Amino acid sequence: MIESSSDQRKFSFEALVAKARAIVTSETFLYIVKRTLQALLTLLLASALSFTIMQLSPGNYLDNLRQDPKISPERIDELSKQFGLDQPTYVQYFFWLGGIITRGDFGTSFVYFRPVASLLWERVPATLLLAIAPSSSLGRWRFPWELLPQ
Repeated sequence: MIESSSDQRKFSFEALVAKARAIVTSETFLYIVKRTLQALLTLLLASALSFTIMQLSPGNYLDNLRQDPKISPERIDELSKQFGLDQPTYVQYFFWLGGIITRGDFGTSFVYFRPVASLLWERVPATLLLAIAPSSSLGRWRFPWELLPQ
């Protein structure tokens, strides 16, 4: 007897659901999900803490510009709106966090007037060199313990 195509699809769908159920209920999958959620929570708390510490510092970047007589108050108001400094702190944080998550946009540097992401990418090679070079040289350069007096 020839099976119909709907029976074959039903069988393959049921098999797929059974495999998915086995994967989702496995201890390894649950462990990975748990650790991923913990990592995301840690990143969220670290970003909130660093943002809070930056907000607690006295003044902001525009206070330095206000001291310069060449910069008009209108220009300072423009910059305040451009950088979102006229918004409440929690709005600034969620706007900043949303930009990072959705667009990879860390904002604009106050000093360089360039995207922070481009500044970070410029520094990645040097950071990797500083991180990798010492660990790779540890295996080759050892202290000669046998030369020490016993």
